[in-house]
Amino acid sequence: MVYCVSMQKRFVCMAVLLVLCTPAYAVVLRDVPAHTYADSIEQLVEQGIIQGYADGTFRPNQPINRAEFLKILMLAVYGKESFEGTQEQSSSPCFADFYATAQWFYSHACTAKQRGIINGYPDGTFRGEATVNLAEALKMSLLAWDLPLRRSPPEADEAEWYDPYMDAEASGEVFRTIKREPAALLTRGEAAELLIRLGQPIQTVRADALEQQVQILIQKNAPAICGNGTVERGEECDDGNTENDDGCSEICVVVPEPVRHGFLAIAQRPMGALSVTKGAKNVPLLAFDAGASRQSAYITQLKFSAAVGSLAHGTNYTLYVDADGDDIAEKKLATAVPQNNKLTFSQISIFVKEGYYTRVELRGDVQTSGDVQSFSVEFDASASNFVVGVDAEDGRDMVGIELNGADCTLSSICWIQVHTEDPRLLSFGGTQGSLFVTKDTTPVRSRQLLAGALSDVLLALEFLPTEEDVEMTKLSIGGGSASIDSLELYTEGASSSLAVARKTVCNTVTTGTFCADLHLVLPKDKKTRLLVRARVNADTAGGTSGDAIALSLTSSTAGNVAVEATGQASQLDLNQNDGNSTAEGEIFIGTSTASANVTLTGETHDVVLAKIASITNAHTDPDGTSVPSGETTFARFRFTASPHLNSAGGLNDVVLDSLAFSISATNVQFNSASFLLLNILDQTVTASCTGGTTGAFTVTCSGLENASVNTVIPQGESIELALRGTVTNTQVSNGTSTLQAQLQGLGSRSGGPITWNDEVLSFQWVDIGNSSVKSVLYRTF
Repeated sequence: MVYCVSMQKRFVCMAVLLVLCTPAYAVVLRDVPAHTYADSIEQLVEQGIIQGYADGTFRPNQPINRAEFLKILMLAVYGKESFEGTQEQSSSPCFADFYATAQWFYSHACTAKQRGIINGYPDGTFRGEATVNLAEALKMSLLAWDLPLRRSPPEADEAEWYDPYMDAEASGEVFRTIKREPAALLTRGEAAELLIRLGQPIQTVRADALEQQVQILIQKNAPAICGNGTVERGEECDDGNTENDDGCSEICVVVPEPVRHGFLAIAQRPMGALSVTKGAKNVPLLAFDAGASRQSAYITQLKFSAAVGSLAHGTNYTLYVDADGDDIAEKKLATAVPQNNKLTFSQISIFVKEGYYTRVELRGDVQTSGDVQSFSVEFDASASNFVVGVDAEDGRDMVGIELNGADCTLSSICWIQVHTEDPRLLSFGGTQGSLFVTKDTTPVRSRQLLAGALSDVLLALEFLPTEEDVEMTKLSIGGGSASIDSLELYTEGASSSLAVARKTVCNTVTTGTFCADLHLVLPKDKKTRLLVRARVNADTAGGTSGDAIALSLTSSTAGNVAVEATGQASQLDLNQNDGNSTAEGEIFIGTSTASANVTLTGETHDVVLAKIASITNAHTDPDGTSVPSGETTFARFRFTASPHLNSAGGLNDVVLDSLAFSISATNVQFNSASFLLLNILDQTVTASCTGGTTGAFTVTCSGLENASVNTVIPQGESIELALRGTVTNTQVSNGTSTLQAQLQGLGSRSGGPITWNDEVLSFQWVDIGNSSVKSVLYRTF
């Protein structure tokens, strides 16, 4: 909505952003629904606190500035009262950088000042364009809602000014979803989350508040006389003339610069102390996030110095930058050599995109010999130009550094803001670690792998680092086949995979070998269990019935080696096993002692296009029922097939061809020629079986695939088969009589009591997780 006021020599048009107070039902922000903080953002939209940009976005990942945050805070806490703040006379405004022409955020800032929520900078300015960090946002919010603090604000000689606000009870809820980093620059999305997480009442702002704000702006911009040398309401400047090209135009407007001067904010990331070994490589020494506002920027110079010790204990000092926005500084940018215990990276070019963070890391190697002592690195704040930047669009220099909230050292505005953390202290000791990789002591049995599905665990590995924590960075597993799409890796107890191993990730693509890039930290002297499962191709994608798979880790120390790893303390890559009996920072495969590698091979598994999922007792007689006499159905089993989508040539069924029942007939006698197998759904159709008479014997029902009895199990369905026989004597002699049938010896790939096929190949074993299934137990005393 645009309101225009007729003034002497010109029309002043005030575009009032609907973001101030439009009801939420008119707002659709297309970049919000999938965002982490969508619920909080949408609640503030619904209550008229925020809206978004003209392009229909909210830009939740963009840093928020002081003006924006204070506006939404004041609206959330005070609603329409937030508009009541007024500028004093032009000679004494709320803040020194508030001009005569009222801006959209002036009333909110003035209200906040009048209520004691903010005071501004020592020079009297508000600096609405400056970014806001988490600690500053919490302080303003807690003061605005008048929430209790756990302790009084610290005196000047105490550690940190923000401790009471970070430790407040209400702040605890904020840290459930926002990382507790006081200096972290707040994004627009985090601002919304913070306000909601504090759990206080949120005002609702409606359209009538917009009209009120417009009237205030109109009143504040009453007619003025341009050229009289006095800045009056509605004038941005008045230099006593009506000439152009002197910084103040003929209509008393400051001549706008083509691009607003850029602002650069640098927030150092906290990094704890680290113990490393001599010779450690690529050790992270210092890291920071750089953010730009008003326009993008380039960092062109960085200076560091030793905080403790000497930089001579390190070498190969290198800057790395996050080039793809994934928060990992992976691109090598520049190197420098220390001089006089200082480190200067000049003529560099680190691009910092407006509204986004760029991560930068300083890394270095540790000297391998000599008297290496502890040291740490910090920004060289003794130099006035320890950070230098330029605007990306107009090339203007960024001058002046505001360090840790202190006053700007220049008479004008500082365009660079730096917040530092305690430097990381590197200490030295210990030796480089080794890693022992063996099969887990808990055996993994052979499995049938259903095509088109994720398998059970096929291989269990055990990793034991010594001397230091070790980060495994690559794992290569052989023994696969074309039926396997990929291998999924799980830590013990995890419901989701840690990583996925694929053929294309291997250093050299080799048939049957799958590789995964990892960042798995293995604790020193603690065994870590890693489980491997296979994602099997469906028959339409290459899954083949009968493929035999035995996963393995190679003993080779060249090519696709089994494991690659780096010591956490030493920051040195572990070497491949040299074959001797000394552990010297090496990776040992298939052995728990320092000795030559041994190829580590798991059990053999079979790919199937259909699978028996379970076999259970289906008899309706309870255990303990008296032994029946005459012709009787004394055993009944339910067979269930796994669901699947193997549809080449039609969905594959499980077809039972042979069943061998183990019978225990103690003090009970059968007619050996009376055994029949039948499907419960049609008991008039039977198949003859062979068996014994008494004691322990086997009843075998074979040739079922070609028999009249239906033994076909469609995918996802079940059938019930029963065993019938004639009991000629329920108590051969005095004493207890018992009768029970079971399927035993299940789960062994070498063979078992069931022969079946998946309509492609025949298998003589089943994989149901049990070694035996028993039917009802009959007993007569």
